[in-house]
Amino acid sequence: EDITMDLKVNSPQSDFKHLMSIIPGVYKDGFKDVQSSGKMSFNGFAKGTYNQTTMPSFGLNLSVDDGKFKYPSLPSSINNVNLKVAISNPDGIPDHTFINLSKFHAELGAEPFDAGLKVSTPVSNATFDGIVKGTINLANIKNFIPLEQGTALTGVFKSDLSFAGNMNAIEQKMYDKIKAAGWMSLSSFIYKSKDNTADVKVNDMKLTFNPRNITLDNLNASMGKSDVRAKGTIDNLFGYYFKQELLKGEFTMLSNKIDLNQFMSGSAATTTTDSNTTTVVEVPENIDFTLAASVGQLLFEDLVIEQLKGNVGIRDHTLGMNDITFNIIGGKVAMNGVYQTKDKRSPYFNYDLALENFDIQKTYKTFATVRKLAAIAERCSGTFGAAFKVVGRMDQKMEPVLTTLTGGGKLTTKGVTVSNFEPLNKLADALKMQQYKQMSLSNLNISFKFKDGRVFIDPYEALLAGTNSVIEGSTGFDQSIDYKLNLSIPKAMLGSSATTMVSGLLSNLNSSLGTNVSIPDPVKIKVNMEGTVAKPIIKTALKEGAKGLVDDAKERVKVEFEKRKKELEDKARAEVDKAKAEAEAKARAEADRLKKQAAAAAAKAKKEAEEKLKKEADKQLKNIFGK
Repeated sequence: EDITMDLKVNSPQSDFKHLMSIIPGVYKDGFKDVQSSGKMSFNGFAKGTYNQTTMPSFGLNLSVDDGKFKYPSLPSSINNVNLKVAISNPDGIPDHTFINLSKFHAELGAEPFDAGLKVSTPVSNATFDGIVKGTINLANIKNFIPLEQGTALTGVFKSDLSFAGNMNAIEQKMYDKIKAAGWMSLSSFIYKSKDNTADVKVNDMKLTFNPRNITLDNLNASMGKSDVRAKGTIDNLFGYYFKQELLKGEFTMLSNKIDLNQFMSGSAATTTTDSNTTTVVEVPENIDFTLAASVGQLLFEDLVIEQLKGNVGIRDHTLGMNDITFNIIGGKVAMNGVYQTKDKRSPYFNYDLALENFDIQKTYKTFATVRKLAAIAERCSGTFGAAFKVVGRMDQKMEPVLTTLTGGGKLTTKGVTVSNFEPLNKLADALKMQQYKQMSLSNLNISFKFKDGRVFIDPYEALLAGTNSVIEGSTGFDQSIDYKLNLSIPKAMLGSSATTMVSGLLSNLNSSLGTNVSIPDPVKIKVNMEGTVAKPIIKTALKEGAKGLVDDAKERVKVEFEKRKKELEDKARAEVDKAKAEAEAKARAEADRLKKQAAAAAAKAKKEAEEKLKKEADKQLKNIFGK
């Protein structure tokens, strides 16, 4: 509903002291004894209707002439305070507001400081014109105003800056219509307080202004044990300040040490952070910074990161990392990726990581995530390397939420020893092969992936205590395990119980098949490893009647049987061929005999016939010639 008003206000007091009383930090015990001089005038009005769409006209005027201010207990006074500010709006339209700080002058001891600012059309096109010029020796503040017990302040702030322009010119990058010239500097700055025992120090900082940007010529600062040296440029400061637009910057930064714990815990005095008080490190929204960084040592919770180098981009709640390298717990890391806090309750991350020469025991003890993803690491010694991608979210303690993890990569090892790992202990007991309880692994190259709350291992070959093996399966983030092992165990390494069992089975096979096959070398055994890391369940071919154990032997029996079968078939075929040949030879011999016998009979018959014919012929001739 409309609120109609016609109000006027003015100060009943004209003493400068009463204006100072409204400044926080000045109004303290003993204020009634403050010595002051100078005149103050203050008046204002509001007239018109106030509702959801309109505002009353208003005005405010404040002036101070020749003000002076001094605490009796302090050695110095603030002198020659002259102030004149007028804020007016004649018709209640916000864009018609005009702010005019036409004069601000004060002398802190012998050091003058002046400022001025005019702002018009603040809504449609904020137009401004201002100056900041002077020197403030911060160490002298305690001589003018009582500081809280335990607070110390030193340093020198200097400025010689003028600026003028409007927001339209800034937004359209019409730099010829913007005036910005001068500089600001801060040197030998130190701030201490009882609530913050880590000193804030700025050894040197200088900003140079021009219409296009602000140049950070130099920054050399520290907070507690953290230090930073930087230089670069800042763009769109006016847009950022007046309209919360994107603030852009490009910097190079060097540091010997940065302790993130003092910022995360909210107390610069804290050098280590309790996991119960750690909170999300939020990335700002409306800044766009690129940073080439080199940090000698970075502390984060209990981690010590060394020789950190790379490029960082910050924009829209997202921290981008490119070509980042650093050393941690004796190993080297190379990474690219993003860390994003658009959802403050659940930061998102997406990292590509390459790890080199990491000690397994140090890694296991340092990272809780490793303890959950690779429990076997607790019982391993040696080094490893890895290259993988991981995507997921974090909780409010900046720890990965394991069920959100996806990704995968490769893990390599050079020389690793595994001792007293419960699943392998159970396997050793099942196979009666105690060498599995402690073994050395070398030159492993394992491919893995994260999915559905588990780490899946692609099939890979490994030499386990002299046994050629093929291993595949998965480990759950809940410590459940599901692995399949195909073992090729040299006969000489096989346990006595297994040897006796297999010998009996092969004896039955040999008897039934009429063969004489011995235990194969190597013996092949399939193993299922289930349950959890703490309570594994081992299922082997031995526990199922050793069927899997003699598969190779049965194959050998089959081969020998086929061989003997072929030999018998070949022998039978040879005997048949021999008998056939003998029969054919005998038949041919008999045929020759009969042929010869027939020929002889024919010859005899022919001869007898010829003799008979001759006798008959002789007889006939005699008869003829005899007559």
